[in-house]
Amino acid sequence: MYETFIQSFRPLVPLLKEAADELTPERAFHIQLLLIHFYRRVVLKDPLLPEELLPAHWAGHTARQLCINIYQRVAPAALAFVSEKGETSVGELPAPGSLYFQRFGGLNIEQEAFMPIYQIDGLTPVVPEESFVHPTAVLIGDVILGKGVYVGPNASLRGDFGRIVVKDGANIQDNCVMHGFPEQDTVVGEDDILVIALSFTAALSAAMH
Repeated sequence: MYETFIQSFRPLVPLLKEAADELTPERAFHIQLLLIHFYRRVVLKDPLLPEELLPAHWAGHTARQLCINIYQRVAPAALAFVSEKGETSVGELPAPGSLYFQRFGGLNIEQEAFMPIYQIDGLTPVVPEESFVHPTAVLIGDVILGKGVYVGPNASLRGDFGRIVVKDGANIQDNCVMHGFPEQDTVVGEDDILVIALSFTAALSAAMH
């Protein structure tokens, strides 16, 4: 089982290295599709014996590592192809979730490129690496996140009229809506800045203006 998979896909490894310029997004998608299809066919027939019962230099380990190596090499271009060409019944495909980037030990893709952040009036949300923004959340305009901030599913932070600053460790939970306005009675902090304090938690479905 695994030997056939290895024989079929091992020749791809040097080709992907030597002809990297020939790896178009569409070709990368085709390779990824076939790779996972055939690897799953093999895995489904695996009796999944305990590690101690497997022979030395078991082909299953080699096949998995081969699959990982090829998948990690083609995944960025394949994702770009799907993101550009794919759609749902209601429009564009949603951004991939965080679990996607953890496949096969982690994918070398700039996750920030798929974050739901939008520029407005020349202002782009600032999201440090230490913070997490769920793919279904939305950050718009003048929004600045501190370190270790969590923004949950379907949360919306709109910095289109006033700045929103979320301090380190704050927790913006599911469905929260935050809208910064320049009016004095709608802000906490200085000038037109809505400040979410250190380690602050906005509860589920909260609305703050």
